[in-house]
Amino acid sequence: MTTAIIVAAGSSSRMKTNISKQLIELDGIPVIIRTINVFEFLSEIDSVLIVTRKCDIEIIKKLVSEHNIKKVSAVIEGGSTRQESVFLGLSHLNSGNDDIVLIHDGARPFVSADYIKEIISELRSGSSKAAAIGVPVKDTIKQTNERGYIENTPDRSKLVSIQTPQGFRYGIIMEAHKKAKELNLSVTDDCAVIEALTSEPVKVITGDYNNIKITTPEDIILGEAIIAKIQNNT
Repeated sequence: MTTAIIVAAGSSSRMKTNISKQLIELDGIPVIIRTINVFEFLSEIDSVLIVTRKCDIEIIKKLVSEHNIKKVSAVIEGGSTRQESVFLGLSHLNSGNDDIVLIHDGARPFVSADYIKEIISELRSGSSKAAAIGVPVKDTIKQTNERGYIENTPDRSKLVSIQTPQGFRYGIIMEAHKKAKELNLSVTDDCAVIEALTSEPVKVITGDYNNIKITTPEDIILGEAIIAKIQNNT
């Protein structure tokens, strides 16, 4: 069983709009529907679980119905943080330890199906129990102190910008999230839970720079440009 948990419960404060960023339309289609459809059309995906804000549950259910999406098993309420929303999503599933779960940002509508397949293949082969998409960073990264002065310059050749989906065997990610909750450990992505609380290595699969997260108004402009590029290449 392979399930995609799509996390769409953020406050969208940086978008500076009165609706959730996942509901904003790109070329006439809501971001969340573009995101879901990538998984909907993949034979490797058995079901999709949406975790969102309480106020958006009925809206998303209606959109799923209007767009004739079949794989969405449920739309549930998320938590006050992304980490809590993921935990609620994992807890909702009736999955076995060896089942595969992919955790993906609802505001990343341009993820390539090929990379999703690569993550699933990596997990199914037994080579890894945890894998994620990432891209090499383009800029030189500086580590600064609390006063704003540079302390260190990490080797850029070893740095990647991690994206989603991030894929796991269900047993290991569920247990790690339980431990994180017990220890009150706060993380910004699911790989960090594995890194902090298990000895399991996380495989990074090189993706591409189109897999942006729609977060600010500028991202809408970039998203429209990506859609135009895709349409011109088909």
